[in-house]
Amino acid sequence: MSSKEASVEAGKNLNGVIKIDAAQIHSHLDSMVRSTVEETLD
Repeated sequence: MSSKEASVEAGKNLNGVIKIDAAQIHSHLDSMVRSTVEETLD
């Protein structure tokens, strides 16, 4: 097995290890923006 084949195989084994929860990111950004705007207006 070549080095390239090994890295491709390792990549296949790591599929799904990192998952992004778009709804949670959106919620977090909403709260950050809201608090920043409130601080700016105060």
